[in-house]
Amino acid sequence: MLVYVTLPDRDRRNSAVYQWMKAHRDDKDISFWLYPEGVHLSKCFDEMNEAIRRCDVHVAFAVSRWEVGSCNTDIELQSSLYKHIPIIIIRLSPDDAAVGRLTIDEMSCMSPGCVRVFDMTAGEKAKALPAFIRKAVEDCKNAESDDYFADAILEQPYEGDLPYLFVSYSHKDRDKVYPVISRLQKDGYRIWYDEGIHAASQWDEFIARHISDCSYMLAFISPNYIESSNCKDEISFARDLNKKRLLIYLEQTKLPLGLSMRLKRLQAINKYECKTGSEFYEKLVSADGIEAAKA
Repeated sequence: MLVYVTLPDRDRRNSAVYQWMKAHRDDKDISFWLYPEGVHLSKCFDEMNEAIRRCDVHVAFAVSRWEVGSCNTDIELQSSLYKHIPIIIIRLSPDDAAVGRLTIDEMSCMSPGCVRVFDMTAGEKAKALPAFIRKAVEDCKNAESDDYFADAILEQPYEGDLPYLFVSYSHKDRDKVYPVISRLQKDGYRIWYDEGIHAASQWDEFIARHISDCSYMLAFISPNYIESSNCKDEISFARDLNKKRLLIYLEQTKLPLGLSMRLKRLQAINKYECKTGSEFYEKLVSADGIEAAKA
């Protein structure tokens, strides 16, 4: 398996994960194509293009929204996005939210199911990268084999007085959640979801108001969801307001005892057990009460 690695800036080249890739660049099962450091792009442009064409996975390092990315990075990423090559984005800092001129969210929407974040701020270790790469490739193949949620171009969150669905999810799961939101929006469901662009000091009031006004909550449950205090606050607040809730398990997830007790009587769908996207979607739109949010 060939992994194409976009050359990061100097600070990220000093990171443990990049140094690990350099040390394992010629491994037999997974090899890393590293852009020659200190060589101008024009000197190896053809070689770079050929490597992207042959690669199975593309790895790039995230930067903060305020950093100016290289135009070379944009060219490389657009090529992989167009070909639906799995892209792994490595986050070294909590502020890392973009690659080149695209945010991670934008990339996830452009190539649903094929963008993954290797989050070293959450404790990922460099030696775990090969297993992460293999799973990303497999997930991307599965996404291509069932294109029921292929289009993940989102409309703006609904703002109005009519019944709507509030989507509660971990932003780490956006590549799995956004395609579902997009499909529901295309089928006429009014959806509100948090884009994560508001001031932190206003978050509680902002979220609480939209939960209070919604007619129904969809909660996408995963280990990432359980680790998020914000997500747990959302579903607990919806319970306090006696809102209808549907749990969508993205993967098998062990709930803390207290949360398990509160959620055990709710409607639930195990998305990870559905063989196709259409099977899952049919169960989703058949859930009791969800139809009120459809135009």
